[in-house]
Amino acid sequence: MRFGQIAQKWLVQAANRSVLLLLVGGLLFRSVVAFWLYPTFDEAYYYLYSLHLDWSYFDHPALVALTTGLGPLLTGDVSQFTIRLGALICYTGSLVLLYLTSLKLFSAQAAYLTLALATIAPIFPIGFGILSLPDSPLMLFWSAALYCAADEFFHPSPDEHQPNLYLSTYRLTILSILVGLACESKYHGFVLGFGLIGFCLTSHRHRRALLSPWAWLGIALFLLIISPTVFWNIQHDWVSLRFQSARAVPKNGYSLLSVALVCLAQVVYLFPTIGVPLWWLTLRATVESIR
Repeated sequence: MRFGQIAQKWLVQAANRSVLLLLVGGLLFRSVVAFWLYPTFDEAYYYLYSLHLDWSYFDHPALVALTTGLGPLLTGDVSQFTIRLGALICYTGSLVLLYLTSLKLFSAQAAYLTLALATIAPIFPIGFGILSLPDSPLMLFWSAALYCAADEFFHPSPDEHQPNLYLSTYRLTILSILVGLACESKYHGFVLGFGLIGFCLTSHRHRRALLSPWAWLGIALFLLIISPTVFWNIQHDWVSLRFQSARAVPKNGYSLLSVALVCLAQVVYLFPTIGVPLWWLTLRATVESIR
């Protein structure tokens, strides 16, 4: 069956048309904002990355230099829109992957809601899908890793007599590559890697994944992918790790006020589309559980 016939058959269903409308509408909206919004200081900083390519940089790995420089490279023009072209592409890919992951794990309704929330929650399209930041490639490879992990860890057992049997596949290697690319986008990618290892350690069914030849091949490729960042940091006295670790520890110690401000900030980041409803549902569920 030709691609055109497959696409036509897929679009016949109203739900699929809604998904496509949400994806295209969201991309058009983000493109208009990206065209008119003045560049931020951070974006100008990352554009300088793209003019001075290196294995890594003071505060971030190198992939943001590539995503920021993609638009000017393709168009030959430097503007607020072209430096954001990579972010627009990355976030559209992220939305597709989040939709497919939710569809695989849950249902078509849950997948559509996932896509809708990721499209309308302000912090997501702005921070990941409009501004050219390290979060854009991070989100893309994180979403791709989640899809790959869902495909690897939750596929049906090959033996109908042992429904809980898990056999590792080549997807473990692909998953390791995607985690490596997430780490090359932003250091937060290591959280994803540790989370996946923690999942395997705490899931009796999936512990054997850590002993799989596919996993060990993946680890080797992961180390190869992050080697440019490691190499650069060795040359520069681990300045990136020292800088990022210093930011993680407050100078004046921890305080309950800071915790409260962080919680409030979460509502502001998600306001008004889902921040207030999310907190309302959380509060209502808490009250009902107490009763």
